[in-house]
Amino acid sequence: MPPTQRTSMDEMSSDVRHLSGRVNGAASGAEILSMPLSVLGLPKRATNALLRSGIMRLSDVTEWTERDLKTLPNFGPTSAHDLQIRLADMGLHLREPCQTPRC
Repeated sequence: MPPTQRTSMDEMSSDVRHLSGRVNGAASGAEILSMPLSVLGLPKRATNALLRSGIMRLSDVTEWTERDLKTLPNFGPTSAHDLQIRLADMGLHLREPCQTPRC
C-alpha cells in the first residue's frame, strides 16, 4: 500500500527543517535516500506526476534521468528544474544519461 501523501504545508515544512538538520548533521546517504518524496516540498502538480509514476522515495527519483522525467504527463522543464535544485540542496542528483551504445 503506498504511503499517505501529506497535504499540510506545515507538515512538509517540518520535514524539510528536520531533513536540513540531518543533512548538515550526521544523516547517512541511505537515510536520505529512504525519505519520502514529500520532503522536497515540490509543487503539488510535480509531486503528483511523480507519485503517479511510482516514484515514492528520493532513491526512486535519483534513478531517473531528466529526459525520462520530462516524458511524464504534467512534468515539464520547470518541474524538472525545481526537482534538480531541491535534490542538489540535499547533495543528490538525477541519473546521468548513458553516453555509450552499450547501456
